[in-house]
Amino acid sequence: MKKDGTKSTKAKLAGTFLSLASVAVALILAIGLGLNRTLGWLSSNNASTATGMSVRVSEMPYELAVAGNSIGALSYTKTNGSYVATPINDFNEAIQAPDGTPGSYATKAAPSEFNTYYTTSGSDNTIIWRLTDFMDGEKGLGPGSSGSITFYILPKTNGPLTVTLNINLEGYSATVNQYDIPGHYYFKASDLEKIEDTPSNTKYKSVRYLNTHLLFFTEKMTNKSNKDHYAGLIDNGKLELSFPNCTANVLEPVTLYWIWPNTFSQYICISSSGSIAEAHPDESEESDYKTAQSSATESIRTYVINNVTNILEGISEQDALALLSSNPSAENPVFNETLANSNITELSTGYNNADTEIGTNVHYFLMTLTSATN
Repeated sequence: MKKDGTKSTKAKLAGTFLSLASVAVALILAIGLGLNRTLGWLSSNNASTATGMSVRVSEMPYELAVAGNSIGALSYTKTNGSYVATPINDFNEAIQAPDGTPGSYATKAAPSEFNTYYTTSGSDNTIIWRLTDFMDGEKGLGPGSSGSITFYILPKTNGPLTVTLNINLEGYSATVNQYDIPGHYYFKASDLEKIEDTPSNTKYKSVRYLNTHLLFFTEKMTNKSNKDHYAGLIDNGKLELSFPNCTANVLEPVTLYWIWPNTFSQYICISSSGSIAEAHPDESEESDYKTAQSSATESIRTYVINNVTNILEGISEQDALALLSSNPSAENPVFNETLANSNITELSTGYNNADTEIGTNVHYFLMTLTSATN
């Protein structure tokens, strides 16, 4: 039996959607409750080509863009393998995101070819679009899910460019009716409402958990055993990108990789399988791989120490640090792998309870990738 324990509640993806606000690229992910399920992203994630938009802001030296089709959030039913999807009528009202209009731009790989992207126009500053196909009742976004999202930087001038991006997740509650019987799955949502960060709103801690359980990286690596691991943690949602030689109006692609670790031992890289970074690579691995994985492991563990109260439910910061570090009272506690491994059962309970809070309170969420000049 795994020391991590099992999940009692998991979040399920009903649909995946994007929205753009001002200079922000955003992602709506519809989540429903599912008990005792093993959930995951589609094995062939097509996020890089599914949908998109860009925003024009005169002060910015670049725009953001993604290609694809414009669509809002969906409820759905599935009977004998066939889907029937129904738009959520109050989706636009809930996030104030009107549709945009298409525009055409070249890509760096094919500078003479022009493809369709969605862009804002007139007084509109937001666009909705779908990132991937929605899933059936046995699949979806939740602990154990992973995937990627590709967007583009559209430079306005030639030469070097530095971009700063911030990632943030907002949670939405909804009135959800669903049932799951053999051959038929039903998920209907209405009354979409943002979960606000107010002193009296006890549900908001679920949004904090969501922001720390869904991790983003700049690189995905494969070792000699053909197992994937991640590197380049986007710490607390801030990402800086540098482009040494841009061409005006030619898109620069950027791919981010995301994962929702299924267990806490995978999160802190002590699991025998599925760890998000490889703490102890085989000596036969390439030196660049070993260096990147060592750095990734250290970054992830430091992130856990610095954000532990927003990762674990029902464990105080003092108690959690005592389970993770041999110097918990120090100004900068240091992660102790041996100590964490010996306390993994208690730590995993806190992590699983936080996942349960997310699955209970967050039915949809909006991922915002906000851009600012340096």
